[in-house]
Amino acid sequence: EMGSRIEVKDELEGFPISVLERSDIRVFENEIQLRPSDRSMLSYLGAGQGEKVFNSVVKQINTNNWISTGDLVAIKGDRVLFLGRKDLLINVGGFKVNPTTVEAVIREIPGVLEVLVSGFKNPVSGSIVKAKIAVAKSANVDELKGIVLKICKGKLPYYSVPRLFEFTDHIVTTSSSKISRTA
Repeated sequence: EMGSRIEVKDELEGFPISVLERSDIRVFENEIQLRPSDRSMLSYLGAGQGEKVFNSVVKQINTNNWISTGDLVAIKGDRVLFLGRKDLLINVGGFKVNPTTVEAVIREIPGVLEVLVSGFKNPVSGSIVKAKIAVAKSANVDELKGIVLKICKGKLPYYSVPRLFEFTDHIVTTSSSKISRTA
């Protein structure tokens, strides 16, 4: 556990780029990296995965002194914006699809209550994009599917457009009201 490193109180999306002027945090290949502090609980990094994994993590720290957090970001103007987690990316024929980007597009469509985007194994491309969509009771599912496809094709790269759809009346959330990606 690397602990909390950033506190933002300005109520704007992301955090100020000036935070990256500190010596303990950086963005490398669009991913947040941290230097371990004397408060870091490094044993958690290899917990439950055996001594070999833990030793490789410690070696990585000793080699370059940075730990990748798995948080993907983009720098826009004077802000660093969170894009999602690296471990959630969907590999579609070598292209990396961020499910949160696809979800944001679909979530804006009238009749969509919530959406969960995930990868579905495909023997040709590795994975294809699947959208599980919670729809309003008044929505016509067939019409909504056509609208979702049209909007996604207009706003997203072709490999990010969902190929599979599942319609439901709700999406499972966690106790903190986030989408449950394990349900």
